[in-house]
Amino acid sequence: DWSSDVCSSDLWEDGRVGHGGSVRESLVHVPLVVHYPPMFPAVRISEGTEGIDIVPTVADVLGVAADPEWQGTSLVGLANGGGGYPLLSTSSQYENAHGGRIGHWKIKLIGTQTPRLYNLASDPGERNDVWGKPSAQIGARLLLDPMWLLRNWNVEWKKAQWGNAAAVSSRFAADLGE
Repeated sequence: DWSSDVCSSDLWEDGRVGHGGSVRESLVHVPLVVHYPPMFPAVRISEGTEGIDIVPTVADVLGVAADPEWQGTSLVGLANGGGGYPLLSTSSQYENAHGGRIGHWKIKLIGTQTPRLYNLASDPGERNDVWGKPSAQIGARLLLDPMWLLRNWNVEWKKAQWGNAAAVSSRFAADLGE
């Protein structure tokens, strides 16, 4: 159960079907199942991943060196206990709407509207916006910074070097002159 944007689309939620029509949970949290016992133990990973991680993962399994131009990162280490920090899963509805999830917290950023925040542990249907409520401050803090990083640096983002927006590498700061 890796959160991924692989093969995601609306499946008649809110009366629509297709890609890019919303930032609903069905587009942000898509299971990715990998069966290759020599490299992937039977585990459930909750950290966020992306479709761009598949090619580097397959290359890693085959012993092929990663191309520096690839945007993703191999998931082999994560599957073998190399995680540790919650990672961000995202979806976008073109340039105007973005959804992000870390753990059971989900945020929707749509244009200049007030963000919408959901606690999916108690509200899996995304019906109760908890933005601004004291009990939801941890979710807002957890998601706002990495979502801002992705929205601000979207065109230039280099995940293979900079990491996931929720757990950036030291190279991110170095490449920005810090």
